[in-house]
Amino acid sequence: MEKLIVLGTGNASVTKCYNTCSIIQDEKGKYFMIDAGGGNGILTQLEKMNIPVTEIHDIFLTHEHTDHLLGMIWMIRVIGQAIQKGKYEGNCTIYCHDGLVNVLKTICELTLVKKITNLIGDRIILCPVQDGEEKQILDYKVKFFDIRSTKARQFGFVTTLNNGKRLTFCGDEPYQEHCFEYAYQTDYFLHEAFCLDGEKDEFKPYEKHHGTVKDSAELAQELQVKNLLLWHTEDKNIRKRKSLYKKEAKKYADAQEVARRAQEIKEETARIRKQALKEAARRKEEKRVANRQAVADFAVQFVGNPYVWGGTSLTNGADCSGFVMSVFANFGYELPRVAAAQYSASQKRDLSQMEVGDLVFYGSGISHVALYIGDGKVVHALNSNKGIVITDYNYDTPVGVGSYME
Repeated sequence: MEKLIVLGTGNASVTKCYNTCSIIQDEKGKYFMIDAGGGNGILTQLEKMNIPVTEIHDIFLTHEHTDHLLGMIWMIRVIGQAIQKGKYEGNCTIYCHDGLVNVLKTICELTLVKKITNLIGDRIILCPVQDGEEKQILDYKVKFFDIRSTKARQFGFVTTLNNGKRLTFCGDEPYQEHCFEYAYQTDYFLHEAFCLDGEKDEFKPYEKHHGTVKDSAELAQELQVKNLLLWHTEDKNIRKRKSLYKKEAKKYADAQEVARRAQEIKEETARIRKQALKEAARRKEEKRVANRQAVADFAVQFVGNPYVWGGTSLTNGADCSGFVMSVFANFGYELPRVAAAQYSASQKRDLSQMEVGDLVFYGSGISHVALYIGDGKVVHALNSNKGIVITDYNYDTPVGVGSYME
């Protein structure tokens, strides 16, 4: 079973609990350690958790602050001694950003004996990582990223555990927006929470580039993370700290969730309304086009019937204006009797905007009218020789287009 073992939750100045560091234990019992705390207390913490130093072969050092770095010197010392005694198999790889490699090496050279420092680069490997670089550690693909700290250069990491859950560690400072791709909807989010919101005047977290439990809880809701793990805390009230932090985190997470859900409902309502309006507009347009097509379909069934001057009968004969007047009358429209008056009463349209159901007018003084049926065609009572026919709309030069329909 995979485990995240937190070896310490405190900040740089805690006195009652150990500083921030942790270990991921995979299903095979192998370890990936993150930071080493501020001193040799790391060795005590490992012993309490029954984790042999000789079984740790991969370590990630986030940044140079003493509460994360100095314990690494002790780890290197103990691992080096185990190597010399033949009690440590393989190598130990320490991952960190390139600026930290020389810092760690220099401190080791100043504080450790040569027979230990000689192992650095041989059995103890300082491996620099770049922003966005991925490394294979144990069975995990671990991607490191620069959190863009406001104090000292610091890296975090994200990985997918063997159980398919994603774990994101954003260092010991408040979340920065550029870490969004690593933190959004992650399953486990390790984030600092220096103190309770009600105690910020006492601990002044913002002056130290940290935040409160409230800040972290609200952030977790905004990022839609599944599980929030809080650390890098004060140590005023160790006995009640867990319950107090959980209570405050739940309070603000719930409030944030209510607000988030309300916003979701608002957005969903707006989306549904927009979709409904769009659908209504689509249906309205379909009906409008269908109504125009119905007029055209009705009109073309009289093709072949006679032209009769002054006539209005669709079957026995009609002239041009009588024909369109009678066609439209079938759909409830009252058009003037003669072509000129029909044009005058219509809604004028540009020839380029002509639609099925529009009327096309011809001749000086508007002496003829036809019904546009689409595809460049019109139906009209042309003359006594042709009767009611379909022709190209430009069989003669149009002088105007008018509409009585939407």
